[in-house]
Amino acid sequence: GGKLPPSEVAVQAMHESVSNHIYDGYGPAVGALAARQAIVDKYSSIDNEFTADDVVLASGCSHALQMAIEAVANAGDNILVPHPGFPLYSTLCRPHNIIDKPYKIDMSGEDVKIDLSYMATIIDDNTKAIIINNPGNPTGGVFTKEHLEEILEFANKYKLIIIADEIYGDLVYNGATFYPLASLSPKVPIITCDGIAKRWMVPGWRLGWLIIHNHFGVLTEVKKGIVALSQKIVGPCSLVQGALPKILRETPEEYFVYTRNVIETNANIVEDILAEVPGMR
Repeated sequence: GGKLPPSEVAVQAMHESVSNHIYDGYGPAVGALAARQAIVDKYSSIDNEFTADDVVLASGCSHALQMAIEAVANAGDNILVPHPGFPLYSTLCRPHNIIDKPYKIDMSGEDVKIDLSYMATIIDDNTKAIIINNPGNPTGGVFTKEHLEEILEFANKYKLIIIADEIYGDLVYNGATFYPLASLSPKVPIITCDGIAKRWMVPGWRLGWLIIHNHFGVLTEVKKGIVALSQKIVGPCSLVQGALPKILRETPEEYFVYTRNVIETNANIVEDILAEVPGMR
């Protein structure tokens, strides 16, 4: 009990996808074109333009992160990961002898920030990418637009790829605003990892995606690697792919407003309770 339900639109879309038997078979390993185009229609914009050819579907955002990490780094390379951060980043790196180097998240001020000065000290010739998780797990922090621009300047200076874990997207509250990192970057190569798990409240449906923002062709070989890696599972669940266009197109904004309000209320209750615990702030 207590869990937030998926929207009726999402449930109906899945019912239709199962019932029409169009999606019972295998599809393209990178994902069905209609599903990839639905992601373009939902998220591509003048400031963040991409095509269906730049999208690869995954079995959840975790799988998207796995493909991104394996495509950008080899054994002995390192990737910068947030601390505190999502433990899965390390789990995905270590079996391939990719070193996960933790950088510091500064939560001492009003706004959560990356300690970029410290990050500069841990970069070496084998550093291939930075994982930026925004909104953050487990911190709950949302980076300001100004700080995201600082991060992009940093990545450009050191010629690093950014893997943007944006699974929580605009699931924000208390006046915070979510900015997709790729919408602020005309030149930094970014691989965005996202999915329907969090905002649509269906983590068990296991559908995520990567968007490869291949500025100036920097990610051309990485993109080929991601496409090759997608062959490992021959694409995510075709039934959820079939439902995705309707889910993205027709889920009403009222659904997201409701879920954000519930989460904000719950967070405030927890904050009030913890504030009464000696030594907590």
